[in-house]
Amino acid sequence: MVTPCEPICLDIKEQYERQLKQLQEAFGEAMLELRARKKLQSLLDEDGN
Repeated sequence: MVTPCEPICLDIKEQYERQLKQLQEAFGEAMLELRARKKLQSLLDEDGN
């Protein structure tokens, strides 16, 4: 038997999973950018020596 809440709960779960995926992707992109900036800074520091 399907409870009245079930369709709403599934919709909330889907929204949560979508948002979680978007946040994970944004976090991954931020980490890549951070690594690139650190690498660039280390290369610039080497040129300065």
